[in-house]
Amino acid sequence: MIHNFKDFDLDSLFSSINSDLLTVDSIIAENIFCEIDFIDKSLLGLIDNNRKRIRCALVVLFSKIACVANTDLTFKLAACVEILHNAALIHDDVIDSAKFRRGIISVPAELGNQIAVLAGDYLFARSLSVLPENISVIIRNSLISAVQDMTKGELLQLSRKDLVSFDEEFYYQTISLKTAKFMSACCFIGQKLAVNSKYDSISSEFGEKLGMAFQIVDDVNDYEFEFSDTGKMNGVDYFEGKITLPLIVLWKNSTLDFRKKIIKLFNKRNKKNFNKLCKLLKDSETLLQCRNIALQYAEDCRELLKKLPDCASKDILEKLTYFVTNRKY
Repeated sequence: MIHNFKDFDLDSLFSSINSDLLTVDSIIAENIFCEIDFIDKSLLGLIDNNRKRIRCALVVLFSKIACVANTDLTFKLAACVEILHNAALIHDDVIDSAKFRRGIISVPAELGNQIAVLAGDYLFARSLSVLPENISVIIRNSLISAVQDMTKGELLQLSRKDLVSFDEEFYYQTISLKTAKFMSACCFIGQKLAVNSKYDSISSEFGEKLGMAFQIVDDVNDYEFEFSDTGKMNGVDYFEGKITLPLIVLWKNSTLDFRKKIIKLFNKRNKKNFNKLCKLLKDSETLLQCRNIALQYAEDCRELLKKLPDCASKDILEKLTYFVTNRKY
């Protein structure tokens, strides 16, 4: 059992599958160029900068657990999901008006929103071209559903900006769609490449719960850490008027008079009020409560892993659950 996530980072965590991930990287590099120099440079920079590679690693790890023989299919699927993920990141940065991503200027900030949207669309299209022609209908449909869910989740989040109507149930529905379903699909399709896949339910549920933990931590970090910690501007959700779990929990646990104060700080969004809101979230231990919810999702992931055969890939997945809930980026 792993008790201290600080003993490893993603590079060391994925060291045993690094050669696999490098193969995936080469497939990505061969399939993202549009032959317009300044756009290709920006897209390559985005891919290089986004080095977590968690989603493509999930495909690889679950394919190993299921003893998939055709590694070529595994690598192409992993490349497909990573290209899809980066396409979604570009669109996210447009929506959020994000200037930076992990400390590097974002594609929209560098190229403008119009070109960024089209570049994201181009990556979505290119991801489909990576899929092998002989891929199963089940796997293809799983990816299609995941992308549909991702888009629907973003639309749901943007559809409500009222603290009164945006409750926990709606929040969990939103992040399940926009984040968790895609991670679930990555795990599912990895093991589904096996001739006789045996882990459909476990893989899907593991990815879903890991994605929930991942998104909750993202939303907490937005109120807790600075740009120097995350490589992203903090307060993005707040300044965009997005309601996430920290605000929902703070609201739920507050008196009527205190709620009036929260509404004032949220509706009149500026740096001063953001700092005041951060202090309220910290002093009330709301951020700690939210982290504990993420930790429970991670613990649920580890319970699911007990149903899988012991192997190196399973050990990596266990460590990954600790990384996800303790990361700053």
